[in-house]
Amino acid sequence: MKAHRAEEWAEAKKRCRLSDEALRMAKELGFGPRTLIKSMPARSQQWKLPVEAWVRELHRKRFGEPQPRASAARADESRVTPRQEPAGPTRNLLQEAEDALWQEFESDAIDAEKFALELDALRRSISVSAGEIEVENRRALERQRSFRDAAHAVAAALAKIPAVHKVMLFGSVAAPLQVEVPRFRRLRRARVGIFHECKDVDLALWISDFTDLRSLKRAAARALTEWHGAHPDSPGVAHHQVDMFLLEASTNQFRGNLCHYGECPKGKPECAVPGCGVAWFVQIREGLRFKHDALAAGTVLFDRATGLLRQASADDDLPF
Repeated sequence: MKAHRAEEWAEAKKRCRLSDEALRMAKELGFGPRTLIKSMPARSQQWKLPVEAWVRELHRKRFGEPQPRASAARADESRVTPRQEPAGPTRNLLQEAEDALWQEFESDAIDAEKFALELDALRRSISVSAGEIEVENRRALERQRSFRDAAHAVAAALAKIPAVHKVMLFGSVAAPLQVEVPRFRRLRRARVGIFHECKDVDLALWISDFTDLRSLKRAAARALTEWHGAHPDSPGVAHHQVDMFLLEASTNQFRGNLCHYGECPKGKPECAVPGCGVAWFVQIREGLRFKHDALAAGTVLFDRATGLLRQASADDDLPF
């Protein structure tokens, strides 16, 4: 058995072109000869490190830099180039991500080949420049401002309908953007946080008449079309991205959302939710529980009782 094992190690050393030191490191890392052979880069994997370099890098990360002999250290002292480490928080994030990857590998959650792929992908993705982060943040802010401007346009149109008593903007469009790790693969792997990307405009509408909601739909659609025509270079806001939450003006009770379909009922699966369409174009969403405290940080765009109609402005007082 020992002789057979020795032959396997000899084969792995020969095929992977390992030095004696690298072979020792591989054993200390817990790798077997078959694992090393499987980790050899194929011709289509030019990005993959040779096994010798891969083992040395893993050993360095796991056990630290090898201690050179004193004479060799003195001879090379004048030729040492300082190692370029990622700056600031990126360095900590990389270390945390690598530690987590190591835990998966040591618990046998992933094999050696997948570990090598994940580690390489992690180090490639971690190099996110400050300029790239700034571009993503600026794009998110521009999108938020476009959504806010569109909300003002819709609110102004709804203010002309007598049944509408108040319009409030709430949610991420009305609040300072939070920093989060996005869905994009590179930034997600790098654990790099950027501003939240607004997905829709949340408007709360207090209305006194639910019999003619089609007029609300038409007014909002016309307002968006006119706004798009006046702002051709702004990020677009689709009609379905304006989500209107309907509340009874006299009781403050949430009744449902204004449906985006042109017919009621439309015959879609979501139309089968109990209560949906009982009042025309009042959509009841399965599992949705409206929380009134979500409006606490909102901004009133229109209030018939006070005569308030807030105008869109680059210097408006929405919280930022």
